Amino acid sequence: MVLRVQWMKLDAFAIYVRLLDNFAACRDRPELFVTCGKAMAHLRVQSVNIESLFWKEYDSWRSWRDRSRFIRDSFTDGRLACDQLRNTDPEDKGAQQKHIADARTALRTMVVYGMSSRLSLPDEEKLIWEGNLEWWKDNGDTPQCEEFDWLIDCLVANVDDETQGDALLALSVMHGLGSFAKRPSYITALIDYMGHTRPSRVRVAALRAVSDAREELCTIDPTQGVDANLLDALSCAFLTAITSGSDVLFHPNRDRCYFRTISALASSD
Repeated sequence: MVLRVQWMKLDAFAIYVRLLDNFAACRDRPELFVTCGKAMAHLRVQSVNIESLFWKEYDSWRSWRDRSRFIRDSFTDGRLACDQLRNTDPEDKGAQQKHIADARTALRTMVVYGMSSRLSLPDEEKLIWEGNLEWWKDNGDTPQCEEFDWLIDCLVANVDDETQGDALLALSVMHGLGSFAKRPSYITALIDYMGHTRPSRVRVAALRAVSDAREELCTIDPTQGVDANLLDALSCAFLTAITSGSDVLFHPNRDRCYFRTISALASSD
C-alpha cells in the first residue's frame, strides 16, 4: 500500500524503520524483499523526513547483490509510461498527465537506487559523481543503446529541470552517444543542457554523461551521423559546463570528470 500513497511532507521515520526491518528479514524471500525495497524507495522519492540508518541499510543492500533488478524495473516502468503517452489521444489531457507523471516518478525512483550500499534522496549531489545506474537484463546481457531512445526523447521534449537531471544520469549508463538514429538529437540536447543558464544539477549531469561517453567520442567520425560542427559545439559546451554558472571555481569531482575526458581524447589518434 505504501507504493500507492502520495505522501505528504511528514515524519515517516517509524514507517521506514518497519519497512527496513521487513526488508532485512526477507533476504531469502526475493519477491517480498523486492517489494519492501520498492516501498522504501517510494518514501525516498517523496522526500519525507527520514533519519539516516546507513549501517542497517548497508548490511541489507550488500547482502542482496542484485541492485540491477530495482533499477531495471524502474527503467521498464518509465519506458512503458512513455510508450503509453505516445499512444494516448492528444485530446485526453488527463491520461497524458498521468503517463507523464508516471514516467517522472520512474526516473526519480531509478536515481534513488544509484548508490551501491544504500538508498539516497534523488537530488543528493553524490549521485552525480559516485552514482551507478547500470543494469542488466534477466539473462545477464547489458542493454543496447537503442533501448535508451525513449530517454533521449524525454530530453528533447519540454520536461522540467528535475526530470532532465534524472534522465541525464540514467543516460550516462550508455557510455556512448545513443543509437545512430538518435545520436544527433542527443548531442544537441547535451550541448543545450551544459549551457550556463541551466541549473547546476542539470549542467553537471550532462557533463558526466559526456565524460562517460569519452571512449565513443574518441572513435566517432562523420559517417556516424554527426558532423564536425556539432562536435565543435559539444566541445565548447563541455568547457562552458565547468567555467560558468554559479558553481565554485574549483570542484574536485567536476574537474576530475573534465580532465579524464580530455586525457582520453588526447591519447587517441
